Amino acid sequence: PVLDWIEKAFEEGGRIMIHCVGGLGRSGMMAALFLKNKLGFSAHAAISKVRDTRTLRAIETKRQEDFIQDF
Repeated sequence: PVLDWIEKAFEEGGRIMIHCVGGLGRSGMMAALFLKNKLGFSAHAAISKVRDTRTLRAIETKRQEDFIQDF
């Protein structure tokens, strides 16, 4: 549902903002999940894209990386 909502917003020419307290771990994870599950990126490519765009500290833990891989 949230990934569908993001996709619909983009299809309609809108913009979105994803943010959590620090703007790195959970936010980065959501962005990577969208790239992987809606745009067809591999998990590795999605994580790399988020880190290249935001900061190398985005998606902070191995557990978050594993979640993206397994989702």
